[in-house]
Amino acid sequence: MSISRPIRWLHLTDLHLGCPGRDVWWQVQEEFMDSIHQAVSRIGHPDLILLTGSLTFTGSAAEYELVDQFLDWLMEILRETGSETDPLIIPVPGNHDMQRPGGTAAFPYLVLDQIDHGSDNMHVADLQRELWDHKDASFITPLFSNYLNWLRRRIAPQFEEASSSIHLSYFPGDLSASIDLDDAFPLLVVGLNSAWVQYRAGDFEQKLHISARQFQAALLSQEEASPLEVFRRHPCSLLLMHHSPSWLSPPARRIFLGSIYPPGRFTICLYGHLHSSRSEGVSASGGGARHYFQTPSLFGLMHYGAAREKRKIGYSWGAINALGEVRVWPLSRVLRGDGAATFVHDFSFHEDAAGVLIRAADKQLPKSTELAEKRRPRKLRLFYSYAHEDENFRDQLEKHLTFLVRLKLIEPWHDRKISPGTEWNREISDYLKSADIILLLVSIDFINSEYCWGVEVDLALKRHKAGDAVVIPIILRDCIWQDTPFGILQALPRDGRPVAGASWYSEDQAFTDVARGVRQIVMDWFERE
Repeated sequence: MSISRPIRWLHLTDLHLGCPGRDVWWQVQEEFMDSIHQAVSRIGHPDLILLTGSLTFTGSAAEYELVDQFLDWLMEILRETGSETDPLIIPVPGNHDMQRPGGTAAFPYLVLDQIDHGSDNMHVADLQRELWDHKDASFITPLFSNYLNWLRRRIAPQFEEASSSIHLSYFPGDLSASIDLDDAFPLLVVGLNSAWVQYRAGDFEQKLHISARQFQAALLSQEEASPLEVFRRHPCSLLLMHHSPSWLSPPARRIFLGSIYPPGRFTICLYGHLHSSRSEGVSASGGGARHYFQTPSLFGLMHYGAAREKRKIGYSWGAINALGEVRVWPLSRVLRGDGAATFVHDFSFHEDAAGVLIRAADKQLPKSTELAEKRRPRKLRLFYSYAHEDENFRDQLEKHLTFLVRLKLIEPWHDRKISPGTEWNREISDYLKSADIILLLVSIDFINSEYCWGVEVDLALKRHKAGDAVVIPIILRDCIWQDTPFGILQALPRDGRPVAGASWYSEDQAFTDVARGVRQIVMDWFERE
């Protein structure tokens, strides 16, 4: 059967907790609770709760305590519906989450009004050097200090014991999370702070700013490697912002389309802010489409703006599968004929039995992950044969092959997994005899090891010759390996250049090359099957 399932989320935005009208909030919360019960029975439990900004009204510490109370209440409601695992919460800040400076304290931030002038403005140029060259966001951080305290207190600890991981950027509010759930594909979620220029009240439409360097700093990346490599390890990815990209200034929008969300990078962009719901799929000049979905405010002042427009209240559910199909269930609060309010399907969207189709499935997965959806009887067993002097190298290689583990393609093993009291030589022999892929981590210590040379290499080569396993020499350190019995085999990294050699910019670069080679072996194996 298929090894992956869709990943579901609950998308909430613009809670404005702490705003006037608490009595109305209590009523909306009751209606929201009833809606959650009904939706779970129809859609299923959420894996994620996505919060796209303006969680508070003024960004005060007391208001973030209200956010905690609301989330605690929401988790309890989900548990009442039978949820065995609390969903992971992933937020981005909005303009109401800022602590806006008043009076003369706002004067230093006037430079943000000129942010698009770049190096043509001396003060902007100084700020850009501070933010992007020196990676020092201390000028912006005070605007989000209460939000950041909440982020570290409430959000980061969720990931400490989870198989998923999170990276908090030095730039306040930006993050990325690699979501690794049982029976699901690996999903990347990137959150960007689109509100940091909005330090004062006023109309900021087409005045906001996000830079490519801000975006790249938000990504989970390895030192010296391209931060964009993370997209190769995840078949699907979500981009979260508070504002619609249409609120970016023209220069920033060009950066967004070219360097942040070129067609094919993100599966969909989710946001809030505009107190209404809408979706959009946009392609230009024959290029690929970009997909967007906006969720309305869950609560706030009943009217907003100079025109006193009535605020639409609602929220949405969503789901994505490994082929990139995105469906949503948008809900809107309406008054019934008897005067009672409830959340119902937002009738501005077309819906079928499976929800609202926002993005159709890709015809096939990216090549690096397409095998994750194929039917197969088991994972490939991968065996590490190495000298203990090279244990640090083995640890690094394991990290670079984690994406194959998350895709449920391989099941790695080495002797450090032997339980105490177990007959170690029999355990090693059993795994070696059943392995599909055997990695020989070659160094002078490996060649000089009596056990590696006399037992593991001999059995590995016999199985390779019989076609029962694939043996791959991984050259860790310089040595004369070409004259060994495994010297006739194609080695990694390419051309047999040692990982620790001077021909690689870094060990990470070398291990990335190894990971690509192992991935190809795995893909070829399943293609033959």
